[in-house]
Amino acid sequence: MVKKLYVILILITLYIQAYSNEVYPVVSSNEALKKEEITTALAFLGLHFKRFTYEVPKKHWLEFTCEQFKKGKKLDKKRVSLFFPKGENNFLILLHTERSRIKIGFFTPGEGGGSVSYEFKDKYSTFSYNVLKDRKLVPGRRIPLFAWAANKESIEGIGEGQTVEEVKSRYDLVIVVFVKLMFKK
Repeated sequence: MVKKLYVILILITLYIQAYSNEVYPVVSSNEALKKEEITTALAFLGLHFKRFTYEVPKKHWLEFTCEQFKKGKKLDKKRVSLFFPKGENNFLILLHTERSRIKIGFFTPGEGGGSVSYEFKDKYSTFSYNVLKDRKLVPGRRIPLFAWAANKESIEGIGEGQTVEEVKSRYDLVIVVFVKLMFKK
């Protein structure tokens, strides 16, 4: 008896599916991707970025210095310098993160850029990044601009406007990006 009911139920389900008038086509779209879709796709590939804009009245260089800290102790320092024309400028900091490696790139539209890489012996399961406070360019003075941090366990994200010391004290591994404005002498 149970077998007959089961067979009848399957036949009714198949009948409903075969004669249902509801059809929902899925169509490929050639429209331009939205900003959120691009950002999500890049994040899926391990790419994250921040864009910065500023204005300086003469030709100049920006020197980006990346300092790596593990449990608050400085391990390494790497530099990249980029030349900029006078006026309004912008640059991107591009991060490519994998479990045991991060590559940090500095790029200007149409002008090129440079990058630094860090390899880690330990595997980190979570990371966070954000801009730091006091982001005002002063000629000849190095300012903290951006931080990337990782822990072996889950972490609360870096809040915008934190100081270098706050970030270093909260995370196992930290890379801080400093920037210095320089004019030709």
